Amino acid sequence: MDTKKLKATDVDIIIDLCFQCKLCYINCPYTPGDHEWAIAFPRLMARAKAQEVKKTGVPLRDKLLENPDLIGTLGSWTAPLANRANESKVHRQFMEGVLGIHKDKTLPPFAWKTFASRFHSQKTSVAGEPVAKVAFFSTCFVNYNAPGLGTDMLEVIARNRVDVAFAYEQCCGMPAWHNGDMETATAAARKNVVALSRHLAEGRTIVATNPTCSQMIRIEYPRLLGTEEAKTVAANTTDPTAFLASLAAQGKLNREFKTSAGTVAYHMPCHLRAQNIGYKTRDILSLLPPK
Repeated sequence: MDTKKLKATDVDIIIDLCFQCKLCYINCPYTPGDHEWAIAFPRLMARAKAQEVKKTGVPLRDKLLENPDLIGTLGSWTAPLANRANESKVHRQFMEGVLGIHKDKTLPPFAWKTFASRFHSQKTSVAGEPVAKVAFFSTCFVNYNAPGLGTDMLEVIARNRVDVAFAYEQCCGMPAWHNGDMETATAAARKNVVALSRHLAEGRTIVATNPTCSQMIRIEYPRLLGTEEAKTVAANTTDPTAFLASLAAQGKLNREFKTSAGTVAYHMPCHLRAQNIGYKTRDILSLLPPK
């Protein structure tokens, strides 16, 4: 296709529809390191959004949605009411009219008790010398919407005699980065790098539940900040199953499985593919006994 024939409105639609899944980068043969053209299409889209923000500012809807800690805190405080409101047709029509959030978009429910508030009561102490030490970056989604994912992770960690510290202080900044609000994204990166560096000083590996967050920390933080501290944090951040796979490779994974997982259809998240760390979840599942 001749891109010169694209109208300005067509380009705007393409930029607006990009949600940084990175699949174009994965499949494109012209990416940096693989071709002399060195095209990173997701970064072109991010730059275009950043330029638009410089010209017109951040829209109200984006300002709200790029602050999941504010939304999550308010939603958790009023969880029953907030969840009912998000299921109300009248309220959803109001949100669409005022904020531009489509009335038919399914919104995740808020948990009445955040994962942060559950962590210390559900964390299990490790007897003796731990096999490893991790700093658990639970992510905003787990903290405010799906704390059960975090408690499941704690159970797996405890089973493998891994000492865990709570490491989530604020959103990774991906929503702001996606919106082109690089100033807010950079501020989030700077604060998280300082906080996570303290855990690295204790000899911990940073484990981020959501691959979008690990993508942000591992790939975007060094680009946003350009500091050695950011690069060190990035190099010591991993995905939960990649961490478990590293234990397995060292012969330290608890493999006393009593039951099979049965037949599993595994969908690899887009941002896990983009990090190019391999099929670690598949590798871990393959260790389970056959049904």
